[in-house]
Amino acid sequence: MKMKSIKRFLVLLIALSLCVAIAQNESPGYRLKPGDVVRVRYLLRAGTLNEPNSIIVGDNLDMRLEVPPTGDLVLPYVGAVGAVGRTVEEVESELSARLRERFRLAEAFVVLESVRRDTFSIIGEVSRGGQFELIPGTTLRQALALGGETTRRPELLRAALFRQGKPRLEFDLYEVQAADNTLGDEVLQPGDVISIQTKRQMRVWASGLTRVPGEVAVEQGTTLRQLVANVSVPQISLDDLHAEERVEVTLQRSGRTLLLATLRDVRAGVARDIELQDGDYVAIAPEETDRVWVFGAVGRPGQYNVPTGSNVLQAIAAAAGADATATLKIVEVLRGEQARPLDISATSPSPDDKRFPVQEGDIIYVRPNARRVVVLGEVNSPGLHMLPDDMQPRISDALALAGGMTRRGPATRVSIVRVQPNGEVARIPVDFSRYLKNAEAQFNPEVLPGDVVMVGETPRIDIQTIISLTLGLLGIR
Repeated sequence: MKMKSIKRFLVLLIALSLCVAIAQNESPGYRLKPGDVVRVRYLLRAGTLNEPNSIIVGDNLDMRLEVPPTGDLVLPYVGAVGAVGRTVEEVESELSARLRERFRLAEAFVVLESVRRDTFSIIGEVSRGGQFELIPGTTLRQALALGGETTRRPELLRAALFRQGKPRLEFDLYEVQAADNTLGDEVLQPGDVISIQTKRQMRVWASGLTRVPGEVAVEQGTTLRQLVANVSVPQISLDDLHAEERVEVTLQRSGRTLLLATLRDVRAGVARDIELQDGDYVAIAPEETDRVWVFGAVGRPGQYNVPTGSNVLQAIAAAAGADATATLKIVEVLRGEQARPLDISATSPSPDDKRFPVQEGDIIYVRPNARRVVVLGEVNSPGLHMLPDDMQPRISDALALAGGMTRRGPATRVSIVRVQPNGEVARIPVDFSRYLKNAEAQFNPEVLPGDVVMVGETPRIDIQTIISLTLGLLGIR
């Protein structure tokens, strides 16, 4: 009987040793993790050295166990034995040592039966949702392809990635497919969940200059700027470039005004963007305006509606501003039978002129600039040139307006031809070279509007002919 027990013990020992060897060859150095399945077998001889007993092999001593999330295997006779992060050899060695503290002869065998595979899940509005094996390095973009097509239009869906039960990121199903979208390159981790759900809808009310006045259904998370851009675009004439400045956007919640801003600021992102809530009220309405007319040297003469309280500069800006031929030294505002001249130039001595408020029915006339000189002779751009409002020109300024003298231009033979108040023509010679060499100011005299600056001689045309041509260019008869 004793020999049979010994033989039985040896056979079991050899068999389990072979199993252990096979498992070790399949996964050398593998460290256990939660979800792995191991098989544990005890071979025990109870009693003392003087009173040996038979080998005890019971059902409770041959166990198939899954490594729990806590990381410890709870086993008979020894209690908890750490498993997660250890090899089967390390678990087996500790288990055998602890069994020998209670039994004369004891041996434990631990065999790795199966390895838990890392997975991720796709849930929600997809045709092939479920759990998928996670191959190391799998990206969010690659994972979405496994889920198949969405069951609803992508724009109606909200997509998010959850990690360890917490939101990791939200993404747009269209944009994440682009190769340059960094969210699509997010590498998945074991246990990640990709959720694709229908967006929650809420109701807001819009009134005023909108395509869809009344109740509007929008998705949760929509902001005021998105509503204005995508749902309630104001119907404003494209001919009026400043229309957005005269439209006010009001957001009210529970009877309280949260925001009042111009349409331009809302659409440009200057105004604070507020996330809408169910029941919000959005009004898009024009400001109170005055109708004025702007004519003369402006970009787009015509009739304009400007906000009540606008000044003359704002009215001119509505007409695309003063053009290159304008002077702002004298701008006339016609109101009824009265005309009010204003100096709104940069050098104006009267700041109040720039703040002059316009009223309903005003006519604003921006005069063309009559401050001009003619530069002829050896210059790069001969002809008629306008003098800026803030310039008190001298010969050097007039030559600069004409592109400077040519290489052949004789600086010693510069002259000013001027029509005197009595109608006579005077020719004033200037040795401009002395100003260039020594900065002698008297050789760089002032030039008056209507003057002709000549560089060099013009033998084929007499002075009177030049004056006649110049007066014609200036519009003087």
